[in-house]
Amino acid sequence: MPDIFHISTPHFFYRKLLLRREWELFCDIKTTNKEWHLLNQKFLQEHHFRSDYGKQTLEIGKQENLHKVENILTYFNEC
Repeated sequence: MPDIFHISTPHFFYRKLLLRREWELFCDIKTTNKEWHLLNQKFLQEHHFRSDYGKQTLEIGKQENLHKVENILTYFNEC
């Protein structure tokens, strides 16, 4: 089971930066900034915590991070 606790914390943005770099170096997967944010938006929208703790506590931080990603994407939609 992957450790995805970070999606509910402010560290989400740092960790997703590291993941993007890992994909580039080891998987040869390169994305534009907009594509990367869209991938993260989709992941956050489709992820569902299963434990009571996740649903009651971690979901709040995840929704905050989703909102931030959506705000970032508005920048790309304005260009």
